[in-house]
Amino acid sequence: MLSNINIFLDSGAFSAWSRKKEINIEEYIEFIKKNKSSLFCYANLDVIRNPEKSYENQKYMEKKGLNPIPVFHTHEDYKWLKRYLLEGYEYIALGGLAGGRNSVTFLIKHLDTCFNIINNINPTTKIHGFGIMNFLLLKRYPWYSVDSTTYRIEASYGVVFIPPIKYNEYHWLKKPIRVCFSTLAAINKSYTHYRIHYDNPKYLSEKEKEKILKYIEYIRPGTKLGNSQYIFSVPLNHSLKENERWYKKNKKLKTGTIEKIYEIGIKTSANIREEINKLYFLKVGEMLTDYHKRKKIKISNSNYFFKKQ
Repeated sequence: MLSNINIFLDSGAFSAWSRKKEINIEEYIEFIKKNKSSLFCYANLDVIRNPEKSYENQKYMEKKGLNPIPVFHTHEDYKWLKRYLLEGYEYIALGGLAGGRNSVTFLIKHLDTCFNIINNINPTTKIHGFGIMNFLLLKRYPWYSVDSTTYRIEASYGVVFIPPIKYNEYHWLKKPIRVCFSTLAAINKSYTHYRIHYDNPKYLSEKEKEKILKYIEYIRPGTKLGNSQYIFSVPLNHSLKENERWYKKNKKLKTGTIEKIYEIGIKTSANIREEINKLYFLKVGEMLTDYHKRKKIKISNSNYFFKKQ
């Protein structure tokens, strides 16, 4: 049983569709009922590319005593969005927006249509965006909430999001700088995808590194930089010491790579990087709320970033 947390529950329909698997609606309903006290809200068990079945599931879950959020996807007839609005749903989710499956130009055209329909029928409807992390889209529309796993995925690869810093001010609503801190990435020189690695003077001057550390202290006070050493070709029968952990094992060669940690910090802990990224996006959410109010876009009090389960 989940407790003391506030969660937006996604059905996992997109992941299941991508893997050609099915989710049992009865099991999904049972899970919601079991954990209902911990859920801020939960999405309908939508069926990708089948809005009729999604609508059927919506009504079935309601008959079972639940109030799921209906989901409208890209490439579906807009009549389904209109139907949900006309039936009086106060909270609707828009899906099919993540993963680079559609161009930004397409998404703008699609979302412009969606929000025009929403504004014409019921402009006070709360709108959730699944997988939204594009700053242009975040600023363009009055989302009530959005979600993304970007903060967690990037952290696992060593990346921390840094807001552009100019004249000692953080520009939260501009595209962030992705700085890689991973020690292993520096050794393997596998950080070219990220363009910027903290330990490479080609990308960051000492002054710029100073600014980054100052920001990290601001967003998560007391955070250490961290220090570790990777040791390769270690026999698999090696007995780990307290400050060691396996990074990779090769059963064929009967050897592996261990990481010897001298200080826990950004370089050595994906959990710390994940927390910093989460705090960054929560701050972005606050700034977006203020931004939309200044633009006089009529929206409810926004709850931008949820823990996605």
